[in-house]
Amino acid sequence: MIKISKEIYSEAVDWLMRMQEAELSDTDQLQFEQWKNLSSEHHYVWQKTLEMSKLIEQIPSDITQPILKNMDQYQAKDKKNLYLGSTFTFIFIFIIYFMYPYSPWYADYQTDAIKQKTIQLPDGGMLTLNNSSAIDVNYSNDLRKIVIKRGDIWIKTHHDVMNRPFIVESSHGTVQALGTEYYISQRNENTLTAVDVGAIKVTPEQSAQTLILNKSQQVIFNSQHIFNAMPIQPSSFAWKSGFIMADNITLKALMNDLQPYKKGLVYLSDDVKNIKVSGNFPTQNLQQTYQMISNTYHVNVDEFLNGYIIKIKKNKKN
Repeated sequence: MIKISKEIYSEAVDWLMRMQEAELSDTDQLQFEQWKNLSSEHHYVWQKTLEMSKLIEQIPSDITQPILKNMDQYQAKDKKNLYLGSTFTFIFIFIIYFMYPYSPWYADYQTDAIKQKTIQLPDGGMLTLNNSSAIDVNYSNDLRKIVIKRGDIWIKTHHDVMNRPFIVESSHGTVQALGTEYYISQRNENTLTAVDVGAIKVTPEQSAQTLILNKSQQVIFNSQHIFNAMPIQPSSFAWKSGFIMADNITLKALMNDLQPYKKGLVYLSDDVKNIKVSGNFPTQNLQQTYQMISNTYHVNVDEFLNGYIIKIKKNKKN
């Protein structure tokens, strides 16, 4: 997998903006050609940036206008240049996070928004990564460690002939297996873990607090605290079967839950964000999910840029 730094993306957009604002001088043109030919990655990113500059015109104005209004990084001299600066800043963000098949994190194993992946661990255990997830696998003579860098994983541990502890490390602490099948979801603010078989030991990164979590229990913890354990929620494991279970949540919340399974952006008009939705929504077939939402809640779901932009608004006929 090619690893491309964000600096190259940023430099490509800077060059494109300069070309849009004025014709390059001979000296600038020479510098641009030198930059483009620095590596195959530079050349690749430049070609993709040109493609995006054409595709961006397809995005509806009611999506781009709020973005343009709120972006003030570029203080242009007139309205035309303000539009160009803001638009291509948006292109830059869009390219980095959604258009490219290169993850912004680098890991031993990772998945994109399209599908899950199951791997066999060196000791014979099994691990399933949800969509948009990433892990490192570090096995030594003394320890078996999985570092979860993003997303959700399901683990079925296996007896180790060397009797090494099996630990999963998130950004908020560690979870040690005590002969088990369990689930871990790393979020920005906390980590959720749930036990299907056996038990686990939870330890926050910055606390002496520990908790033994048993079968059919789940708990949320952050780097400083373990919250109260509670009975396992079926929705915790629904992703493994390819669904999100929604029970009277807002459409905005559902779209947030679907983010790991989407390859781009979803724009919700204000009059649909708080519509309450319930049901089992497929994560591996978003076309079906969008159709369910459209038919059940009387909204229009429109796609742009081959599905990289989704716009959901009220159906005015209802």
